[in-house]
Amino acid sequence: MSKKALYISELADLGGGEQILLSWIAGLDRNKFQPSVLCACEGRLTEKLRNMGVPVTVFPFGRIGRLAGFLPYISLPGILRFFRLFLSMRPALVHSNCFNGFVFSALPAKVLGIPLIWSDHGWTSGGGLQGRLIDLFASKVAAVSGTVRAFLLSGGRIPPGKVETLYPGVDTLRFRKSAEAGKARAEFSIPPGVFVVGIAARLQEVKGHRLFLQAAADIRKKYPDTRFLMIGARLFDRLADEGYEAEVAGWVKEFGLGSSVIMAGYRNDMPELFSCMNAMVCSSRRESFCLAVAEALSCETPVVSTRCGGPEEIIEDGVSGLLVPPADPAALAAAVLRLLENGAEAAAMGRAGRARVKERFSPASAGRLYAIYDALAEKA
Repeated sequence: MSKKALYISELADLGGGEQILLSWIAGLDRNKFQPSVLCACEGRLTEKLRNMGVPVTVFPFGRIGRLAGFLPYISLPGILRFFRLFLSMRPALVHSNCFNGFVFSALPAKVLGIPLIWSDHGWTSGGGLQGRLIDLFASKVAAVSGTVRAFLLSGGRIPPGKVETLYPGVDTLRFRKSAEAGKARAEFSIPPGVFVVGIAARLQEVKGHRLFLQAAADIRKKYPDTRFLMIGARLFDRLADEGYEAEVAGWVKEFGLGSSVIMAGYRNDMPELFSCMNAMVCSSRRESFCLAVAEALSCETPVVSTRCGGPEEIIEDGVSGLLVPPADPAALAAAVLRLLENGAEAAAMGRAGRARVKERFSPASAGRLYAIYDALAEKA
């Protein structure tokens, strides 16, 4: 008889973390576990889940903050809502895809004897009291990259054996070189033979769009017909991101890029768009993993990335892509130009990139996660 696995996501749009969650659920053996998901709000994620036939519960988690700027507090009604849900559902395990979900799940799961897994998508402190509480309440922490694992463990409060690096998997059957690349170019009126350099990132400052556009201006000095395809939109309604799209448009004007920049917005046809690019860029200041880099490589599109964390574990520099220092538009432009001007080398990097993704980041990489589920559910 299959057991219940409850997943938790505070965010309901489709960023990288939510795409990873969908892949875990899609690959779950339903003979062992029946998934259901708790979300804090409605969005593209809940729509996708329901289309997959996955039961979804939606309610606000509650507030987490600090009184007087230093005394931590957690909304008691939120904890009670989690208690009631766990009591009614009786899951064999809970897997939180977000830190706030982990916080609200911690006490109910501990009291009810339910194993609790937390997926760390980056930059949560593992030091001080917080690190001790993570160690106390988490049955296992799944870090999306070695970079994230090292950051969490640097706090010194969590035993290394509790935290595993579990890389996300890429659907290499879907993300492969597409014969529809010409249609994608036609949609944006890009003539044959014109270089296309792309970026696929939500509209958020940490993604480094200004750096990308600075490099674009340098590239255009040598190849003025080049098009710069910017894919992504504002997600999650973060107040800090308000007005960022207007800032990006201002930079396009500031650097004199004009109609060479194509703002494509949120898209679902990423294999076709990656395949129409001569090079894809990750210009981020910090990345826990960067699913877009792995997906582009799976489509045999060579990638240039800043050294910003996760991409350094995906790309073998000079073999399956190129790595450049962060915040260095000249170095970024030079690396992209190297790919544009050396087609054979770029193609070889694309092929090597796909081989690396198939070897290290395929859906089979989730097998270790499912083994953890089996072990924890058996003990519960």
